[in-house]
Amino acid sequence: GLQDAGNMNLRKMEHGATFEAIQQASFNGEFKGSFPIDTGIKQIGHIRNCSLITIAGASGVGKTFFGIYFMHQIAIRQLEKQILFFSLEMARNEIWERYLSIVLDKPFDKMTDYEKETPLLPGRVYDHPRIDIEYIETICHMQSMQKPLSVVVVDYIGLVTSTKKYEREDLKISDISQRLAALAMKLNCIVICLTQVNRAPGNRSKDDRC
Repeated sequence: GLQDAGNMNLRKMEHGATFEAIQQASFNGEFKGSFPIDTGIKQIGHIRNCSLITIAGASGVGKTFFGIYFMHQIAIRQLEKQILFFSLEMARNEIWERYLSIVLDKPFDKMTDYEKETPLLPGRVYDHPRIDIEYIETICHMQSMQKPLSVVVVDYIGLVTSTKKYEREDLKISDISQRLAALAMKLNCIVICLTQVNRAPGNRSKDDRC
């Protein structure tokens, strides 16, 4: 199992599957976890496991808070699974404070000590300013052996490094995104990636600020 978890290259499938085999697998309940999940967010609706979701926005608009809220909405509908949060900007206590605020619908500084002991869903936070994609892949595989994953959050993808060398930044982001999408498919979970963008709205006309 450990050898399989440490294998960074996903093994290629040697053979496809016939429609008859897929149909039989469906009748046997093998795709039970692939049905759409209601996010509880009207504007988003339902999403499926094996999905890579990207949340993009400028600095300081609340991407991390929304990412944690989105994570919670998915996780409470899959209580038999666990959450993994890879934070490259914030310390673990800051992630915990924001998560608790969402669960209790109350600012952290207004909570009592008793409220701060509120049980949260099973999960782990990995906070480090330099996390590489190989580390994320290995941790996800190893943790999934102990308990299936519901959501994996990466905050944010622009800070994720790699042992590979790339000619350009966009090639690095593209490769990391593909590997996270493959991770979501292999582990039957949802991966949420936060990414920072700067569209320089101040340099555009007042009629073009979207």
